Amino acid sequence: MRYKLKKGHKAGTVREPREGYTEKILFRYRWLVLALFTLMQLTCSGASFSFGALAPFLKEGLDISRAQVGMFTSAIYLGYILMAIPWGRLADSIGPRKVLLVAPLLQGLAFLGFSQAPSFLLAWLAIFLAGAGYAAVTSSTVKGLVFWFPMRMRATAISIKQTGASVGGTLVALALPALALAFTWRAAAAAVGFTIIASAIICFLMYRDFPSQGLPAVSTPQRTRGLLQILKNRDIMLVSFVCIVYGMVQFSMITHLVLYIKESLLFTAVAAGTFLALAHACSGSGRVLWAIISDRLMGGRRREVLIMLGLIAALMLLVLSLWAAKMPTWLIYVTVAVLGATGMGWLGIQLTLVSELAGTEMAATGSAVAMTIGCIGNLVGPPVFGYLVDVTQSYTLSLQLLGSCTIAASLLLFFVKERKQA
Repeated sequence: MRYKLKKGHKAGTVREPREGYTEKILFRYRWLVLALFTLMQLTCSGASFSFGALAPFLKEGLDISRAQVGMFTSAIYLGYILMAIPWGRLADSIGPRKVLLVAPLLQGLAFLGFSQAPSFLLAWLAIFLAGAGYAAVTSSTVKGLVFWFPMRMRATAISIKQTGASVGGTLVALALPALALAFTWRAAAAAVGFTIIASAIICFLMYRDFPSQGLPAVSTPQRTRGLLQILKNRDIMLVSFVCIVYGMVQFSMITHLVLYIKESLLFTAVAAGTFLALAHACSGSGRVLWAIISDRLMGGRRREVLIMLGLIAALMLLVLSLWAAKMPTWLIYVTVAVLGATGMGWLGIQLTLVSELAGTEMAATGSAVAMTIGCIGNLVGPPVFGYLVDVTQSYTLSLQLLGSCTIAASLLLFFVKERKQA
């Protein structure tokens, strides 16, 4: 595929991706890019949710405790935190295409190693390496979409791509237990690894980085200065730290919602599981809905949408803590659905806002920094939430404290100065 500059395009200038190239070529190819990146997000993110689905089989097969099963999730996000920024800088330097081959291959091979691990320690190390590979996926795909899609479509594209995580989590929850029962948990884990490797190869063969004509090369010193500028950028740092709290909401829900519904509201375990499935489904559809609202109805404003999501999620948490025991079943489902669409549906808007604050040249690094900081909430939120439940023997304090923190964090976003639409 060849790309030609339009007459009048100045070399050395950075414009919106659609400028300087035929709209016809961009319109056709950008949707293939979106499909490929959604596939990458589905397979790589879905793998990070596999430990919950395989928990009973891992516990028995490796002869480990429940706490050790939980440490696999900690391992993948520890690897993520340590490698997200280096991968993001590399994607800004050489483009997403090569990064999206090497990093997912590392994740896939690590899952193959995990499937053959004879002990907990070796299994944990394999998952740590898987997390190191997974760390490249979000920032690199955001980088590609920032170039291939103009601002008026960007939040929608990024949010559609992020629905891959929700779909991946759902498919993993349905498929892996069945595979483990039919064969073994090792066969199920190996299937995850082969799927990631296949998606990486498909993406590498079909994806091309945005044409570089007219875009200035970024040297290593410039990238270092760019990283320092991002770390000094008050707006990016504020959004990132606010999303620590948003991450606490999302992963506390994923970890404890079923237990809350079962223990506090006295539903069966199977019925409680339907609430979590509903939350995942609404998180995927919510990401697209909020992106369309941001792109089309609010003129590209991201900050106000992110504030609204936090406040609605906080309200739903407070409703569950105060009135859920007295609510009819259908209303509990509605509350959980809204909480899923907001408390688990904010990431696409956040990534769009951060990438635009960082600028196209540093979009991957900016997204990686934000994700690295935000993952603190993924690690801290669930155990703190569970500890408070253990101490108080009630979910009320945990839900109310989480809701109150979310309100405070959302209000801090009013201090973010968003870039004006081009």
